Amino acid sequence: MKIIRNSDIQISNWSGGTTSELYIYPENSNYKSLDFNFRLSKATIEVEESIFTPLPNVKRKLMLLDGELELIHQNHHKKKLVPFEYDTFSGSWNTKSIGKATDFNLMMLGDTEGEYKVLSTIKEAHLTYTHTADISVLYVANGNIKINNTLINKGELIIFDTKQTCNETLILGQNSNVISIEIYL
Repeated sequence: MKIIRNSDIQISNWSGGTTSELYIYPENSNYKSLDFNFRLSKATIEVEESIFTPLPNVKRKLMLLDGELELIHQNHHKKKLVPFEYDTFSGSWNTKSIGKATDFNLMMLGDTEGEYKVLSTIKEAHLTYTHTADISVLYVANGNIKINNTLINKGELIIFDTKQTCNETLILGQNSNVISIEIYL
């Protein structure tokens, strides 16, 4: 188990807002070289209309964290998103967005596949989290979680890099939303 704290995350600017690489695998990979299996990032979209950077051969799952966004994939489909809804699309498609928002992005290359699930609670909740994927990630979108008496706050991640089935006891704090990402390499 690995914890990525807010202080470990670099924020950089792009033409329409800010972006943060949350995790890349393998960890010595480089986003610009497209030599990763998967990459998790968060971005703010601060302009009303934005054109996505073309990413040939990259499979994308983009989940909205806040705001409202319409994704328009030229010659494919359109999708309006509200928080915790996502769209799956090819990075090679001509894509633009309309609306200001914050998104959570999973990019995958090769045979890598990934799935999202959102764990939400209004009041504190204890639950058993079972991960069976090659790599499982928990991203705290709102609130906090506690695992093994360690507090994980908003914007932070837990990485489970194991290929065996494991059960973890989690305590989700009041008004928490946690994104569970299951990665199959």
